[in-house]
Amino acid sequence: MSPAGEGGAAAAACNLCGGTAFQAFRGRDGERCAGCGALRRHRVAYAVYHRLGLFAPRPSPPYGRRVLHLAPEAVLHDRIRDAVGAGYLPADARPEAYGRIQCLRLVLPDGFRLFPAGFFDYVLHNHVLEHIPGSFRDHLAEFGRILKPGGHLIFSVPGPKMSVLTVEGGEHLASDAERLRVFGQADHLKLFGRDLPDFLAGLPGGAFAWDPLSAAERQAIGVAENSNRFLVWRKDV
Repeated sequence: MSPAGEGGAAAAACNLCGGTAFQAFRGRDGERCAGCGALRRHRVAYAVYHRLGLFAPRPSPPYGRRVLHLAPEAVLHDRIRDAVGAGYLPADARPEAYGRIQCLRLVLPDGFRLFPAGFFDYVLHNHVLEHIPGSFRDHLAEFGRILKPGGHLIFSVPGPKMSVLTVEGGEHLASDAERLRVFGQADHLKLFGRDLPDFLAGLPGGAFAWDPLSAAERQAIGVAENSNRFLVWRKDV
């Protein structure tokens, strides 16, 4: 364990707890906050959510926000729940894995049918899309469908690797060992490439952008420039 910011540079600090010590995690130096356990992608997510209004004061009833949060991370869950209130819906295919966090059991892609068009103000997911069988194009279109006008889809995936095109179909491979070989993780079904942001940029009815954090803002929370980038699609008003 070591503090970030050696050599005279300003020490990085976790934006969730204020801690300045970061630990190695799964072979990545400085990945995990020693105070609250937030990984780099959690710290980026928290900053992006703030920037895009998720933590703004709640609208007056009956106009509260509705937020779908897939695979809700413990370090983010309480903060989002407290900010959003009754409109916050954490969900996962295995809700029993989340302990005290009460999740809706939601297995995608079939679970998209639960939600009417224009239902959510925000759809949040962090390293989830690579676990959903089927075409990412169909899934992103469905996330767009369930957003309200002006709503945001905010998410991250491993990569994407901009030098290749997306490879899908992990659900059709014979074993976890084969998925590990092709996708780098036994429970991954996709390896994303440059056609992921390209598809979002062309998805009708909204606009795509990479997350708005600057290199300096990333550095301040212990994240390298251009790493752990989030994709943002905003539905047209």
